[in-house]
Amino acid sequence: MKPSTALGLDFGTTNTVGALVAPGGALTPLAIQSDSGASEVFRTVLCYWREMVGGISLPKVEAGPFAVAKFLEERESCRFLQSIKTLAASAAFEETRINGRAQRFEDLMGTFFRLYAGHASGTMPELPKRLVLGRPVVFAGSNPNAELAMTRYRQALEPFGFDDVLSVYEPVAAAYFFAQRLEGSATVFVGDFGGGTSDFSIIRFEKSGNRLSARPLGRSGVPVAGDSFDARI
Repeated sequence: MKPSTALGLDFGTTNTVGALVAPGGALTPLAIQSDSGASEVFRTVLCYWREMVGGISLPKVEAGPFAVAKFLEERESCRFLQSIKTLAASAAFEETRINGRAQRFEDLMGTFFRLYAGHASGTMPELPKRLVLGRPVVFAGSNPNAELAMTRYRQALEPFGFDDVLSVYEPVAAAYFFAQRLEGSATVFVGDFGGGTSDFSIIRFEKSGNRLSARPLGRSGVPVAGDSFDARI
């Protein structure tokens, strides 16, 4: 099987970023053009509202900076959602109702990704068949269920036709990026301070010629991040 372009996606609590990776390793970050200009960072937020079209009230939804702009314009009549990733591993969250319809986490994430991919169409005219998805070491929440979260992730992304979906611990991805610059073997401690979780990993990299191998030595994480982390400092 020939290697193909893959989409790398970091679906974050606060921000989402993505990049296309060509078979040779060339990286193209997804850029979003909005009224604020071009940006490779897309806020992980959703805004729902209703709009009169031809005398009919129709449900509308936007994501990222477009959702923020709509909320600031009509905050009294909008439903604004942020930090939706923190719901992924919660068995207590089953659904919320928006515009009279039940919305599960899978629906919220699927809607967000559809809008994100649509706004990134200038960089990504079509979705590749392979997706590499970042995930926290420990999901946010008082009693997070990682298996439930990953099942919800897969169900949310299933309609988009990916043939191959891989998940990577977010700190491991950061460590691998750093390791490309290593001139010799090293043990690396990685801290990923996100909007919903803070993750930590220890990874041993062995370099022999042009070959680089990685061996995880330890990992952990805490659901303390973002504003709550700032407050404790």
